[in-house]
Amino acid sequence: MQGAAGAVLESQAERGLPLDIVLRQYVRAHDLWGASRDSLSDLVFGVARRQARLDWRLRDVGVDCTPSNRVAALLYLSGTIGAGKSGSPKGMASKRAAARDADDAGNLAASLLSCNGWLRGLGAPGSELETEQMPLQARLECPDWAWPRFQQAYGGCAEAHEEGGSDPALSAELRALQEPAPLDLRVNLLKQPSRAAALEALKQAGLEAREATWSPVGIRLLGRRVPLSQIPGLLEGAVEPMDEGSQLIAQLVGARPGEVVVDYCAGSGGKTLALSAWMGNTGQVWAMDLDPRRLERGRPRASKAGAMNVRRHAIEPMGKDKFLKRKLRRACDRVLVDAPCSGTGAWRRKPDSRWPSRSSAEVAALDDAEPWRGKAADVDVDVVGRLVYVQAEVLSRAARLVKPGGRLVYATCSILPEENERQVERFLAGAEGEALGWRLETGEVAGFSGPRDRDGYMRLSPARTDTDGFFAAILTRDPI
Repeated sequence: MQGAAGAVLESQAERGLPLDIVLRQYVRAHDLWGASRDSLSDLVFGVARRQARLDWRLRDVGVDCTPSNRVAALLYLSGTIGAGKSGSPKGMASKRAAARDADDAGNLAASLLSCNGWLRGLGAPGSELETEQMPLQARLECPDWAWPRFQQAYGGCAEAHEEGGSDPALSAELRALQEPAPLDLRVNLLKQPSRAAALEALKQAGLEAREATWSPVGIRLLGRRVPLSQIPGLLEGAVEPMDEGSQLIAQLVGARPGEVVVDYCAGSGGKTLALSAWMGNTGQVWAMDLDPRRLERGRPRASKAGAMNVRRHAIEPMGKDKFLKRKLRRACDRVLVDAPCSGTGAWRRKPDSRWPSRSSAEVAALDDAEPWRGKAADVDVDVVGRLVYVQAEVLSRAARLVKPGGRLVYATCSILPEENERQVERFLAGAEGEALGWRLETGEVAGFSGPRDRDGYMRLSPARTDTDGFFAAILTRDPI
């Protein structure tokens, strides 16, 4: 398993693809299933969640920070592939099982040391990963590109070494992003009569679940990990995996039956399907994206979900989309802009996305992508700076589709203010925002069950709401 984990992580580093995609390809190529697949996944993602801390320990003993060395260090420090936990339920391990675990840990440590003598420099097998000398930034698994941004947003000084020497909000947010994400489901009311019926089906299948905290159509699975294929109703489209935060963004749009609604950065269409369900399969939901391949991947999902009111449109680049100008300009009741972003709010679900902020392939695509191309290529900014520029352009163009009196929801899966509040403020203060009478909706939103702050923004994070990190703002356009 150590060699397989090293191979997956090496491949991910070389190819710049998301870790879950590389892992899936490796599992299929090597025909790994069941316990073997789960163990490999735990180890690979365990390394990704601890990369900054592992690298600090490796540098401390003068060893290169390679994927293989990270795997060896994690196995040595944790004691077993299962992070030192017995296979028996917590608190019920027998003395025999405990003794077996101890023997396994000893054998594993000896095997690792035979090939990696430098591991002795880390201390005894099973030692704590974090040490008193480890800097706070490494403990919190925050990359260099994001560290000053998190400090500015959540407090904390650059010299802080202990967690007690920093603002508690900074540590709370970043610690929460280190934890694995739960599995949430969205109940598709186009195919399932109620959330209660979906919960009963899960119970009958022997799965533990509860109602989501905020979403009226959300379910959170509890307890043991379950293959998606074993979740009742998933293959039929009656339920779909969707973080509760994403469900709340779709609900915030407030789409009503019979309306014309646009999901402007739809991707493969998860929120598009949620909008379709809120509309009772009436009206029109336009799924739009620059990448037609992403839109096509959403076609079978929509068919399975029974979403018959979904239309698709691949956006023409460089602002030359005649269809949008002639057919949908100032004609849409509601528009959702789930803007491209740094993804800091999804770190617990995609821990590898911290390192670096974008893969080399994504950076190249961003360099060439409209609207960035030809307008700011000479500006020396990092990837987040480029994203901020792209977000502003996307927001401006999507706003042109909203009819007078309509609503636009601007959302990201980032928890950094420069991509969120500052972006909305710039739009409202700009010429287009003032000329067309755009304003931020701060009052109560009828039919919305999620949390919103007093300033009108919805700010979600693992630390605050036990969801992925999301931001959303409702912008309304004055009627004529």
